Amino acid sequence: MENSQVTQRDEHFGYSDEIQAKIVAMLLFDEAKFNELKEIILPEHFDNPVHQDMVKIAYSFYKKYKQRITEDELLEELDSLLWADKKLPIEEYLRVAEKIINLGREGDYAFAYDKLVEFAKDRAYRNAAVNSVDMIRSKNYEKITKMFKQADEIGKRDNEDLDTVNLSDVKIKRISWFWENRIPRAKLSFIVGNPGVAKSYFTMMLAAHTTTGKPWPTRPPCPTPPERGRVIILTAEDGLEDTVAPRVESCGGERDKVWVIKGTKEGSDGSRTFNLLTDLRKLEQLIEKLKDVRLVIIDPVSAYLGVGKAVDTHKDKDVRGALAPVVALAEKYDVTIIGVVHLNKTKDLQAIYRVTGSMAFVAAARSVWLIERDRQDKTIKHFVPVKCNLSVGDPGGLSFIISSNRIEFLEGESEYDADTILAPEDKRTRKKGMVQKFLLNFIEGKTEVDAGEVISEAKKEGISDATLNRAKIDMGIKSEQVWDNKQKKWVWKLPSWK
Repeated sequence: MENSQVTQRDEHFGYSDEIQAKIVAMLLFDEAKFNELKEIILPEHFDNPVHQDMVKIAYSFYKKYKQRITEDELLEELDSLLWADKKLPIEEYLRVAEKIINLGREGDYAFAYDKLVEFAKDRAYRNAAVNSVDMIRSKNYEKITKMFKQADEIGKRDNEDLDTVNLSDVKIKRISWFWENRIPRAKLSFIVGNPGVAKSYFTMMLAAHTTTGKPWPTRPPCPTPPERGRVIILTAEDGLEDTVAPRVESCGGERDKVWVIKGTKEGSDGSRTFNLLTDLRKLEQLIEKLKDVRLVIIDPVSAYLGVGKAVDTHKDKDVRGALAPVVALAEKYDVTIIGVVHLNKTKDLQAIYRVTGSMAFVAAARSVWLIERDRQDKTIKHFVPVKCNLSVGDPGGLSFIISSNRIEFLEGESEYDADTILAPEDKRTRKKGMVQKFLLNFIEGKTEVDAGEVISEAKKEGISDATLNRAKIDMGIKSEQVWDNKQKKWVWKLPSWK
């Protein structure tokens, strides 16, 4: 009798099994509704155990990966559930799953928001009513009131419902480095530049040294080598046989420690381009399988943000949504992720605004490095910082050439900063003249000047160390070390000062 009454009430209020199936389909396949209702509609609100499990799978997937589950991923998770529990009715689960997926494909789940909230409220009130019998017997009236109040609050927005943490409960971690003071470990970083400036070549050098654990080939050498491990590469523009493999090998890498994701299998013999939005879990599974992955290279990032208009790279919201799970993946598995990004064509902007697409790309990364050709000698490339949030002070740029199919760094730091090397020639000339004028005014009438004082005053004028050093060299100013009150210090002198 009780079951028939429940069935009649369900049908009267529109909560039949058919309606519940449509609600499940909406939660699984309508992203907007899912985001709105994932905290409101709970698995236990459904009568059908298959519906309950499918909603649990969707919510668990979102909690882990911060994205809505896809049709293929739902079937994979459902298959794992059935494999783990042999007592479940496989045919019934598959029949319901097929029905839900077909409803999702048809888009036949356009319910009003208030109707769905009504459904959730109804289930919460029902649970409260059933549980209140035992609570009345135990005189637990406060809990009864609380349960009905919680049911009444379903669907209401509460600005005070915040996810907070007290800083005293936060475990402080020291920053660890993939490349000391340049590229942080377990974070997302970008290498940016125009086409043909050796961005991909540079990433192959990073991959090679990761596979061997040998120190970075700078001059002088970097004191801390990378931790040895495997590398995963996503490359859309370079051939594996004639470009990727030869470069890793010529840079001294161990090819058996490098894995390349060529695509995502689809159907019995098909394959499509890997998609950071929908296939990130597959990348995670590969990281788990290989166990000691230290570096993931995505070259270029734009090639893996979905086909068509899946992500508008000029919209902050789209880019943040696409990159946030990538950032989380890096931290979860202690893996450094380096993406390759192009520059836009607006040459009068600062370097940080030259990164193509939305500023959310730069915001998501902890370090951004530019590779650009030298203005005078095109064989020389400069690797200079655009953004280094976690570095101590100015990490300084490096200069390199490609010789014998491998990257060779030049002695010392690059004389350029990112803004200077990207500035149009006339702007560079004006800036150079401004800095030279600053130096002449500073040293006028003096036989020598304290190098530290010059550098300090230049910074007050917004002149970087690299730009100041470039002007110093062009003007023929020499550095000398002298004694001052029994202490050594550096001074600058013009050749004519004798």
